Amino acid sequence: MLARYGVVWMLTRIWVRLDCPVKWLDTLTLRTWHRGGKGVFLYRDYDLCVGQERVGEAVALWVLPNLETKRMLNLTQTPVQEIEASANGLPPKTKTLRALHPKKNAALIESRLMRYSETDVNGHINNTKYADFCCDT
Repeated sequence: MLARYGVVWMLTRIWVRLDCPVKWLDTLTLRTWHRGGKGVFLYRDYDLCVGQERVGEAVALWVLPNLETKRMLNLTQTPVQEIEASANGLPPKTKTLRALHPKKNAALIESRLMRYSETDVNGHINNTKYADFCCDT
């Protein structure tokens, strides 16, 4: 993608639902497919299965930013052959992901300093830490 289009994959949002707990030593299988691209967004759908039983599902929203211009690749205007060729015909999920908007009457609950061990080489907080911050608060 980088060599041909000058873009990289960037995950913008993800939604996950577990219908039942996954137990220790269960073999979790992910089945995944995409819905195709429209505008700058590309949805990827997931089924989480233990054996033949679906135990959960997920939906992820991706974009393809150009590393030089920082603009998102518009998949409607610029079809990407590799994406179109990878469609597998599974029915798309109907879940869509919208931007989060803070409540107008939100109150500050806690202030927290970012720590060195929570960051990557670019000084960004690792996304796995966000759930920890919420649980701690």
